[in-house]
Amino acid sequence: MHGFVDGRNLIIEPKFSSSSRDHAQRSAGELIANKAAAIFVVTTTLTLGVQAATQTVPIVFAWVDDPVASGIVKDYDRPGGNATGVTNRYSELLVKRLELLRELVPTAKRVAVVAWTFHPTLENALRLAQPTAERLGIEIVRQAAPYGWASAVQLAIESGAQAMLVENALSLHWVQDHTRLLVHEALTRRIPVVHMDHEAVDLGGLISYATSPAENLRRAADVLARVLNGDSPATLPVDQTSNFEMALNLKTARALGLNVPPAILARANRVVE
Repeated sequence: MHGFVDGRNLIIEPKFSSSSRDHAQRSAGELIANKAAAIFVVTTTLTLGVQAATQTVPIVFAWVDDPVASGIVKDYDRPGGNATGVTNRYSELLVKRLELLRELVPTAKRVAVVAWTFHPTLENALRLAQPTAERLGIEIVRQAAPYGWASAVQLAIESGAQAMLVENALSLHWVQDHTRLLVHEALTRRIPVVHMDHEAVDLGGLISYATSPAENLRRAADVLARVLNGDSPATLPVDQTSNFEMALNLKTARALGLNVPPAILARANRVVE
């Protein structure tokens, strides 16, 4: 792609990093010592860790919520430093999913936000979503899933939640079993769930509203190619993806006894029968 061929004119050196910013900084240091031409990184926390390691080696990021608010770049149009990439607009999407949930389940007054971990990006998104929740008359309760999704669904219901938002990505192939378990448990317990991954709807989940994680990576790869061809991250605008899609599983909606409003059906990009 873009004229680059791994092993011919491109060498890719993968580095696994935990969710720790310090770990990302150490991993970036190793790449810099090996004369990396650029560093490709995902998530806000890891991008901040890599940025702490270098102010000169170009950084291209993906899956970052708000790079201006987090201090990664100075401006969307002119980042001004050594980093640029693609934002997934995560906080904005959480608000939209909350509004979608109100349309779909208007009686829900208590909504559980379920996540493996409440990382800084999610915490910021919840803070920004609070005024919307108050306007909609919704109380948000937090439910971590350290012991698995089945227990998280049970604990959410025990807390009085009448619906759920799942705010950790479950679409990646190595965690699809978690998605299936979550979908099964939610159907068994008859609790509506709004997902952040379209793949969850294909696996029986009720509804999703999101950008595509895979598309986010592809767009970031396009930015990386421009950087490797000599463009400066300082002047490459951050790609503010605007391709939002809604997927709806009507079979699941019927199983949950939900009447899907015509307005949601009209807005859905994809409907699973």
